[in-house]
Amino acid sequence: ENYLATGGNSSYTMWHLASWCGPVEESKAPYAGLLKGNEDEDGLLGKENSTEAAYEEDAFHVQNIYKIAIGDMDTMISYKQTIKKLIMEYGALGISYYSGAEFDTPEYDSYYNYRVKNETNHAVLVVGWNDDFPKENFVVEAPGDGAWLIRNSWGDESDASAQNGFFWISYYDLAMNAYQKGTDTVMRYAYVYDAEPADNYDNIYQYDGDAMSGWIAISEDMPIANCFTVENEKNVLEEVRSVGIGVAQSGVSGTVEIYTGSSDGLGNPTAGTKMLSQEFYLEYPGYHTIKLDESVYVENGQEFAVVFRFEQETQVNLSYDYDNWVRFFTYENPYVSYWKDTDDKWKDLADEGYIFRIKAYTDETQYKSPILTGFNLNHTSVSLAVGESLQLAATQVSTGDVPKDWKQYWISSNASAATVSATGKVSAVSPGKATIKVYNGEISASCEVTVLPKEEADSPDSETVPEKSSVSVEKSTLSSVVLTDQGKAKLKWKKQTGVTGYQIYRARTP
Repeated sequence: ENYLATGGNSSYTMWHLASWCGPVEESKAPYAGLLKGNEDEDGLLGKENSTEAAYEEDAFHVQNIYKIAIGDMDTMISYKQTIKKLIMEYGALGISYYSGAEFDTPEYDSYYNYRVKNETNHAVLVVGWNDDFPKENFVVEAPGDGAWLIRNSWGDESDASAQNGFFWISYYDLAMNAYQKGTDTVMRYAYVYDAEPADNYDNIYQYDGDAMSGWIAISEDMPIANCFTVENEKNVLEEVRSVGIGVAQSGVSGTVEIYTGSSDGLGNPTAGTKMLSQEFYLEYPGYHTIKLDESVYVENGQEFAVVFRFEQETQVNLSYDYDNWVRFFTYENPYVSYWKDTDDKWKDLADEGYIFRIKAYTDETQYKSPILTGFNLNHTSVSLAVGESLQLAATQVSTGDVPKDWKQYWISSNASAATVSATGKVSAVSPGKATIKVYNGEISASCEVTVLPKEEADSPDSETVPEKSSVSVEKSTLSSVVLTDQGKAKLKWKKQTGVTGYQIYRARTP
């Protein structure tokens, strides 16, 4: 099916463009080329419509999209002022109306739908206004003066239709304004697309893409987050410069936070290190890019989390699968999108089939990501008596252009002989040997620890055995020491009663 003839609407287009899928210059993706048929092997409707064109030939990046509610006749003054302000600020707003030839007045290039109020069938741009445009200049006299200046996509003004090129549409056009349907108000919207040159950021991190959009009410005590993992083939640091979020209401304020090493596999976006906390205010509903006051640097393979906390209950946009006249798919993998429920526990939004519309924008730096290559220990072998302790210290060895402190993990191969704390403190427990290892991933260093018995007494004259024995015996004394031909020493002493073993000491030097 030729989807170019199927139609669409701005509420779909806004998320499509916010995902950096286009827009592409007409010269690189001519509309006529898209219509040539779907038999072309280069794409659904030709190579001009390929993924490569959409993502590599894009001329701009749409960074902000404001969804402006158009009120009914009673609230026309207030909404008109907002739209006028945004026209002056951004040049144009996307808007929809009901097109029908019977509402044309070619003489004045004017248009006024006075009959159809519950349907729109065409999207155009509003680019200006005239509060004094005469109400008599429409096919039927409007309730008052005033009209919007519209830019259409149907060619120039040489045709007899008022809707070609530029034309005027009455402020009172029924399909452009909100209307009552029973007890409900059916809103109409105008859309601001705020774009920047396509080289504004190097990377976009996102999960939501084009998928169908809804919203969920998040209270002020329920933070939300998306977690991203850096994927950089150049193995350089990336600078997180901005973040984005979609909201469905106006006047949203709160705080955005960035955490690195975030969930650590625990399903907790705030388990890492908080690198930034910044307040924000969002004036309009829609999608917003928030520039960070301070950059956060992340490395290849590192996870980072973007966490939002709100000062009021906020309708936050999310994406989900949708299969109707348009089919949408979203990325619903676990451990990427979270919200903190009222029981103060982080919930995985994938369990509900949704993803928050939270994005992050980064630039690649010239700095190589640090790589851990080894640890140097202050001791590689040591002897300790039972009850003694020693603090091991590991100095990391790494490559890269910027410093980094890697987490150190400690383990003992024989905890019955010697234990080690999380900070590298070794404690001798009982005679024996143990290998104490510090490691991070596959990088490690070791210290061999020999645990010697505790001295049998506090003084040479003591005749008691070590504390663990309840038997009191005489102190053993060597009766002879004979060196053998094999370089060994043969020892003799008087056997003691009530003794189950002997401990023999020697000096390293005479």
